[in-house]
Amino acid sequence: MILPLLKSKDMKRAIFILANVLIVGGVVAQEIASITPSNSGNKFVKKTFSQQFSTDEAIAYEYVKTGMLREGEKDYKGAYSSYSQAIQASPNYAVAFERRGLLLANMLKYIEALDDFNKAIALNQNEPDFYIFRANVYVELNNYKRALNDFNKAVELRSDYGAAYYYRGMAKFIYQDEIGSYIDFREAFNLNHPHSADALEYFGLIPTKRLQQQE
Repeated sequence: MILPLLKSKDMKRAIFILANVLIVGGVVAQEIASITPSNSGNKFVKKTFSQQFSTDEAIAYEYVKTGMLREGEKDYKGAYSSYSQAIQASPNYAVAFERRGLLLANMLKYIEALDDFNKAIALNQNEPDFYIFRANVYVELNNYKRALNDFNKAVELRSDYGAAYYYRGMAKFIYQDEIGSYIDFREAFNLNHPHSADALEYFGLIPTKRLQQQE
């Protein structure tokens, strides 16, 4: 349940902790055995192992997979090393920058994380998760305008992606746009985002009239 986090003083840390549920909790636990790298350097895509990949990309994929396992074991130094080796092996492998960026952000190294997310986006401008994670770093850096631009871009790229609305709602909540955050949380709920119901619970006492005036 996220409600205690929403009410805590450390809401800016909460937004990034919750964002990592998508990758750390989802990919590591459920997909590590079945994902392979894409030829274009995009995020992981499911493919059969009979398909051919470049040697560099195949090597990078193995490093990223090792890094994810180490991250799951809380061996963050080892995970950083693995992600860096993946980048050295295949500099156009965007997901390696994404993974390292997430790790750096969790280590509170936001400027370095921002650089990695910038590189991931430069390699693949059509992946909404990259914008969501970079936006979360901008929130940590108190740059709400750039954070909102990135969240909006994620929604533009995939209008049916509950996570994009949910994390944009988190940012709006942090910056005291309660009506805007409520609307985003409600949209995330409609799209079945797993944490949206807890977020909406916080707003149970917002007068319906105030919401209707915004619609």
